Amino acid sequence: MSHIIHDWDEDQCPTILGHVRKAMNPAGRVFIVEMVLPHGDTAHPGKMLDMTMLVLLGGQERTESEYASLLSMASLRLTQVVPTNSRMLVDVRFPSDSDIAPSCQMSASPRRADI
Repeated sequence: MSHIIHDWDEDQCPTILGHVRKAMNPAGRVFIVEMVLPHGDTAHPGKMLDMTMLVLLGGQERTESEYASLLSMASLRLTQVVPTNSRMLVDVRFPSDSDIAPSCQMSASPRRADI
């Protein structure tokens, strides 16, 4: 899922992630590509995007702990945040109640109209 979760508020994200969880293979994985904000007053370009998302869509950029909380509400678990060469980070999530299978396949991410 790329740049989807930041479009939605705290009430809608668990519903979206819950649908993803229901569609997952029990040993599946979900890769979520989003900007991850640092905690506190640390300068970061995502903080301006956070304000833009709030005003335009009612969504927001989030910290690692905020993503972990959203995932937990959908019975998913944040296992790793991986820095990339861009300003974006990849959050890797696995189901909280299964072992991780290395040969899991990802399916296409749903579009907003499909949710």
